[in-house]
Amino acid sequence: MIKLRKYTTLIFGVLIEAIGFSLFLEPNNLSATDVSGLSIIFERLYNIDISVFILISNLLLIVLSFIMLGRKSTINTILGSLLLPLFITLTHPLTSIIDYNGMDMIIIAVIGGILTGVGNGIVFKSGFTSGGTDIIEDIICKYAHMSLGKAIILVDGFVVLCGGLAFGLEPMMYSILALATMSLFSTRKLIGIDEDKILMITTKNKKKMVKFITENYHYGVTIMDANGGYTNEESDFIMCSVSTRNYYKIKNSLKKLDPKSFIVVLNSYETNYLDKENRKGKKKKTNLT
Repeated sequence: MIKLRKYTTLIFGVLIEAIGFSLFLEPNNLSATDVSGLSIIFERLYNIDISVFILISNLLLIVLSFIMLGRKSTINTILGSLLLPLFITLTHPLTSIIDYNGMDMIIIAVIGGILTGVGNGIVFKSGFTSGGTDIIEDIICKYAHMSLGKAIILVDGFVVLCGGLAFGLEPMMYSILALATMSLFSTRKLIGIDEDKILMITTKNKKKMVKFITENYHYGVTIMDANGGYTNEESDFIMCSVSTRNYYKIKNSLKKLDPKSFIVVLNSYETNYLDKENRKGKKKKTNLT
């Protein structure tokens, strides 16, 4: 039942994202973000079908993600990457059914940004992504040691700039407005703009939870003894800082490990991680010896 809900949420989110793109962004040359923004440029300049461009680009990025980020970081991008170009094809006829001629471009940019942002946020909350430049941002974060926020600005800024060079200054200004609106209503609004989340967990299954966090995500944890103020029962208290992108997957997995656990989530203004690659290497050496 939980898996069915996750996949239903993913499909619903991608559908909303596709409607916002097909109905508002693409017809008005608003190259706001992602591979879909680049697809508008390539369709106008080189007559390459938008859905085909997105599909091929996403498939190439999935392969790149497997090579540079690994299987675990890639597996949840595959389905969304395939669904987005399909839904863009299915929603394209809406442009001939819904007529908004005469509507101010500011309103068009805002509505397009809201729909694509909300759709992207729903996809993200389901534990998946729709692929595209999310993969590039993760690669930049990992290998350039750059924060996620800076990577997003860099990649989205590049897409908007390409749109400005292709279509001129005015469409670029509206693309920036659409991108700003999108950011407000996407994961950064639905989950919070912070880079990380601090999980504070009270559980009686300390070993399972610590093993899951350290072996699957290589995050460090802090373990303390705790007493329930209401029940006066002894329990273990675990604190761990995790990236926002992994937050939902980790939280849901921990609740499965211990349905009776109590989890508090806090926003982290800044987190300085230890080098997780070194930690992984040290763990392997320890296991070998």
